[in-house]
Amino acid sequence: MNQQGEEETCQLIDFGSCVIKEQKRYPTSSPPWNPPELGRTATPPLADFEFTSQADLFSLALVLIHILVPSEPLRSSKAFFLRTYATDQEWEQTCLDLDQAQQQGSSSSLEFRLVQAIQNANVSHEEKTVLCNIMNSAILPPNGSRWMPWQEIFHLKNDMSSE
Repeated sequence: MNQQGEEETCQLIDFGSCVIKEQKRYPTSSPPWNPPELGRTATPPLADFEFTSQADLFSLALVLIHILVPSEPLRSSKAFFLRTYATDQEWEQTCLDLDQAQQQGSSSSLEFRLVQAIQNANVSHEEKTVLCNIMNSAILPPNGSRWMPWQEIFHLKNDMSSE
């Protein structure tokens, strides 16, 4: 709601990797929103439609988790990736820490942090189930195997809007 009591909407339209099916381009890089296959190389390889659409599913899943999980569990799990309060140095350190954890496969990896945040979130069982399904379908699988559980997400959204 805005200050006049009118309902506001938000639309996500592009994650910066827009590509025509027959085209190849360099994907944009925006850590920590990047999928692991992009890494932190200075110049990522040229990517086709399939690669970028799979990378976008990963990024969209992170956005959905940030929308559906309250910020406190994300913050306490070090999985809160909205840069509103971080200095440039703090943000760079967050990205470096995540990158190192991913490379080492340690328990502070992105996946571990997100699962921890979901487990600690004060949300309904149904919301946790949908969040876990988003993790299992769009965050954990490698590029080429990602998909989004749209029916569950839309069902959850309809349940939430009717409350």
